[in-house]
Amino acid sequence: MSALLEVADLKVEFRSHGETTSTPLRGIDLRLEAGEMLGLVGETGCGKTLTGLSVLRLLPASAHATGTVRLDGADVLAMSGRRLGSWRGRAVSMVFQHPGNAFNPVYPVGWQMVQVVRRHLGLSRARARQHVVEHLQMVRLTDVERVADAYPHELSGGILQRAMIATALLCRPRLVVADEPTTALDVTIAAQILDLLRDLQQEHGFAVMLITHNLGVVRSVCDRAAVLYAGRVVETGTPEQLFSCPTHPYTRGLLGALPVGSARQQRLRTIVGQVPSDLRTVRGCSFAPRCPLVHDRCLVEDPAPVTVAVGHDAACLLAAGR
Repeated sequence: MSALLEVADLKVEFRSHGETTSTPLRGIDLRLEAGEMLGLVGETGCGKTLTGLSVLRLLPASAHATGTVRLDGADVLAMSGRRLGSWRGRAVSMVFQHPGNAFNPVYPVGWQMVQVVRRHLGLSRARARQHVVEHLQMVRLTDVERVADAYPHELSGGILQRAMIATALLCRPRLVVADEPTTALDVTIAAQILDLLRDLQQEHGFAVMLITHNLGVVRSVCDRAAVLYAGRVVETGTPEQLFSCPTHPYTRGLLGALPVGSARQQRLRTIVGQVPSDLRTVRGCSFAPRCPLVHDRCLVEDPAPVTVAVGHDAACLLAAGR
């Protein structure tokens, strides 16, 4: 049975004057089932956001994507521009990292949402406005008429993020890509937004690809997780599997960097080094220069994913017992 989203060997290159300048995605493989929440986790520069943008084909003109991105049976990379315009919003939508930048600052929030409804659902202006109000209420906003008539700069970050989620759900898409939806929010509001997204997902049955730096967030709201490093997926599994039996050294490093308990004097562990900036020069395992368990074969062999347990895979020579 096919998954809702199937990504196979997705590569993205950036080109300038006919020459490849960078290859930030080097072969992403993902599956996302209908009604599932999948977390994409990793450091900045690992390819999380670019993977999400590729699913909606929101890549800049200088980007060239190859491989397969199939959503609900549709070949995303082969779609015409005209079909993409009607497909985005209805089949898949996105909650952006900074809603203040996602909304146009010169128009009221509700007016912008009405345009989305009229474009995709063909409703009258009055019915579209009512549809927007209903969705603002759905994300647990009060005084929704005031929110709808406000300009983006007149709303707090938490309210604006809820309006962004409401916008993403206006046409009832089957998949929502949420890119760090709590980055600019304080801890309390961030927790409320995550709970809201999870509750709406369970109530309405859409799938979510949640992009985050935080494995703790993945553990609290996601059904499965994929750990990305240097443009590839290095480990996948349920949050329970990743926390109880992390297999890839990079996953172990991310978990080790999480604060534990309330011990204020505890020194946080770090992962030495940084994500390679030019992935075209990577040979062998991309994590080898930072890995505390590196050995000679890691420098020349690029490990393929192996099954650690049911639903748990890792791309590491140690996981393969080699």
